[in-house]
Amino acid sequence: MVRRNLICRLQRNNIHVCLVSGGLLPIVHTVAEALNVSMENVYANKLIFAEDGSYVDFDHDVPTCHSDGKARVVADLMHRFGTDIVMIGDGMTDCSACPPARFFVGFGGNVERPAVRAATEYFYTQMDDIADLFEHVGLLKT
Repeated sequence: MVRRNLICRLQRNNIHVCLVSGGLLPIVHTVAEALNVSMENVYANKLIFAEDGSYVDFDHDVPTCHSDGKARVVADLMHRFGTDIVMIGDGMTDCSACPPARFFVGFGGNVERPAVRAATEYFYTQMDDIADLFEHVGLLKT
């Protein structure tokens, strides 16, 4: 619920919310629906199936299947929206998307990774703390 609240607040402040994941697209779409994130703002890995429904491969043209994929998506989003990007994530591929992202906020609410904590001055385990940070820097109105 707290994640949904933060996303709603960002959206009310006219801030684009995107999901950039190394996960599988059908799962990430389900999460996006639950969070009211537009499907055009969802980036994840696609699986390829044969006509009989058997698994063939994953789509190698999708940026998120590559180690620098999140950084590529962030660069595209910066161009698309014409604005800086703040990346929030729990892994080093999220962290490595900064730059091009302007800032990286580490999140340890699901799993706390010491390398991620060490890589950023902004690390939180509660979404409310991220909302407080965004209020403090003027990204969110109270």
